[in-house]
Amino acid sequence: MPDEIERKFIVPNEHHALFVGREGGVTMTQAYLSSSPTVRVRVVESADGSVEAKMTVKGKSSDGGLVRSEWEWSIPVEEAREVIAGLNPPSLTKTRHLVTVNGDTWEVDVLVVDAERYLVVAEYEAPTLEQVRNVVLPAWVGKDVTDDLTFAMSHLTTEAARDLAWRKAYL
Repeated sequence: MPDEIERKFIVPNEHHALFVGREGGVTMTQAYLSSSPTVRVRVVESADGSVEAKMTVKGKSSDGGLVRSEWEWSIPVEEAREVIAGLNPPSLTKTRHLVTVNGDTWEVDVLVVDAERYLVVAEYEAPTLEQVRNVVLPAWVGKDVTDDLTFAMSHLTTEAARDLAWRKAYL
């Protein structure tokens, strides 16, 4: 059973300019068909015009939210789009940037809350708990929200949920 081992952090407002409007990210539209287990369909559109789709199943988390079982499969893009549009499940669109700091790759997701506000979340994933726990944090990383479901992408599928997460992160 493959595991996803990661930590999640808020990127403080003062560092948003590093990521909001940044060139080269990928756009992800993802919908959630189930929350227990988490079943996600995702369409990824790269800046070069390439498009791919995946279905992911995630199990319950352990170790303070750091570890989850995860299975992922490629699926046809048109089928993924049909699921998202046809079933109208809760969904979100975000821009992801991969950022390398000290040899570690961080996934930084930018979600639009409204015309003037963004929720920016950084995740660090590694193959072992030791690596995830001991990663050197970049200067632009803020509060650790790994075990806070308010910031789980499956919970951020509505404007109201993104607004609540933004208020919790930045007020």
